[in-house]
Amino acid sequence: MVSIRLALSVDNILMSPFLEIIQLQNTILLSKKEIESLHIRLESLEKTSTRILQLKDNPTSREEAIKIATLDSLRKENTALLAQVEERTDQIGKVVPIHTLNNLRGEMEAMEKVISEKEKRMTRLKEIWTAKSLEFREAVYSLLGYKLDFLPNGRVRVTHMFAGNEDQSIEFDGEKGGLLCCIFYKFAY
Repeated sequence: MVSIRLALSVDNILMSPFLEIIQLQNTILLSKKEIESLHIRLESLEKTSTRILQLKDNPTSREEAIKIATLDSLRKENTALLAQVEERTDQIGKVVPIHTLNNLRGEMEAMEKVISEKEKRMTRLKEIWTAKSLEFREAVYSLLGYKLDFLPNGRVRVTHMFAGNEDQSIEFDGEKGGLLCCIFYKFAY
């Protein structure tokens, strides 16, 4: 029995390298098949091309164009200044290069444009505020019977619809949060 076991263990020892070789060959075959499939997949991906579409005039390209133009202008100004300094070291400060002057004019035009846009925006907001406040005043008058007058100093005058004149009104100070003047008159019926 010992000899049978010994023979089986010797056979196992001798067969184990062959089994390992067979397993490695199977692994190599699987790897080759995987490489082949990856090559096919790569070729199919190379055939399809991806295109990125963008508008010609988009915010990013506009900003990039502005940056490039500014940088070019500054480079020209810098070279002009360096040339001027190298030429006239004794007259520094008496002459302004044309590029510097052009840059300042461009900046001034840009600032004027920004100011005009802001002024236009403010006038539009004032028009909207005036329309909405008029709408609010009319709604209060029709619902509650009180006429609201917004005074320039931040106060609000409230007058009842049956009041004879503006002396028969109540004024509120919005900044101080209180009642300023309260004048009541008996209304004649």
